Amino acid sequence: MLTKLLRGKELNIDRENFIWNLIAGGVNASESIVMMMVITRLIGTASSGILNIAFAVGNLLMNIGKFGVRNYQVTDAKRKYSFETYYSLRILSVAMMLVAALINFGIKVGTGEYEMGKALVVLFICLIYCIESYEDVYLGKYQQEGRLDIASKIFIIRWIMTMLVFVVVSLITKNLVISTLAALITTLVFEIILIYTSKKIFDLKKISFTTDGLKSLIKQCFALFISMFATFYVTNAPKYAIDKYMDETTQGYFGYIAMAVFVIELLNNFLYQPQMVALSEEWSSRNIKALNHRAARQYLLIAAITVVCLGGAYLIGPEALTIIFGDDVTPYRKELCVIVLAGGALAYVGYTSVLLTIMRKQKFLLYGMIFISLLALIGFGRAVQSGGMMGVSVYYLIIMVILVIYNVICINLFIHKVKNESEVDHPSDSNVNS
Repeated sequence: MLTKLLRGKELNIDRENFIWNLIAGGVNASESIVMMMVITRLIGTASSGILNIAFAVGNLLMNIGKFGVRNYQVTDAKRKYSFETYYSLRILSVAMMLVAALINFGIKVGTGEYEMGKALVVLFICLIYCIESYEDVYLGKYQQEGRLDIASKIFIIRWIMTMLVFVVVSLITKNLVISTLAALITTLVFEIILIYTSKKIFDLKKISFTTDGLKSLIKQCFALFISMFATFYVTNAPKYAIDKYMDETTQGYFGYIAMAVFVIELLNNFLYQPQMVALSEEWSSRNIKALNHRAARQYLLIAAITVVCLGGAYLIGPEALTIIFGDDVTPYRKELCVIVLAGGALAYVGYTSVLLTIMRKQKFLLYGMIFISLLALIGFGRAVQSGGMMGVSVYYLIIMVILVIYNVICINLFIHKVKNESEVDHPSDSNVNS
């Protein structure tokens, strides 16, 4: 039954890939919204603030678990590395993520910065993302084989069941710690079932740890890992600053308006995921015209999504968030609009980062992110102290725009270089005959 559901209709795979990936994007964009909405109404804004920072920490540490490998794995058109090599790297990276989550837990409790309940919520959310990071190497394999639909279904089923159990347990216990623990157990159970079932579809038998090509793959993906980690650090830096200098209630309100950032970026992410294999092939074959056309369409799509979201944010955004979360968000209309613009900029950052990955120019991603991370480290504390939520929102928009400009300049320079090389290797007939 489950195997049949995952396998689906194989007559039109492209259509299936698009539809299921779009649904997965919606689930991914809504997971934190649903859980925070439930907690706000049942327990209060301060508890929602705790869950908000837990998602921020979990998403940051998940970049250790994923190690920036997914995009590289999916676009490995020539199968330079075996699945066992990708799998072996993921085992190492998930282990590092687990250690980091435990260290964070020990520090927060040991220093007294977090009380035990808050620290446990953060730890449980981090463990959920540990499981997701392990799952991701299989989803990358399935996408690489042209079955993004199966990868999407696994993600959808696991997260829907996780959210459902979280909501039910929250209604019964009204206890955030117990609810997140129940969500963790649910994620683990469904992860085991879904991966076991899907492996049979792809005839993936026992996979053993290997060192073949491991060192080389780590070297190839290290810059991606650092740049992705830095991207998520910068993305969540406003929350860390608020966590340090303001209270959990303010964190809750910022969490409400910050949803716009992740909704836009995640929708963009799941819209371009089906293109990645085609983009990789176009770059490998140096079909620059097709690649430029595909990228231009995505640029316009991001702009359209951002404009629509900005209009909605200004007209009904705070009122809608007030209805959803049950707290009055109307005083933060301007902050919400600035955050929406920042979300659009983040979507451009995500897509241009994929293009640079396909071009195998990961080190340039690293240079840009190191610079932006320094700006975040230096500026967000001052921004939140001097301007509160508006100050942190504006500063976030500024550094995202700087990063977009840097990435676009790099992409255009590399494309221009390839065009020049092509002209040298294949001169026009007029040049040959002259």
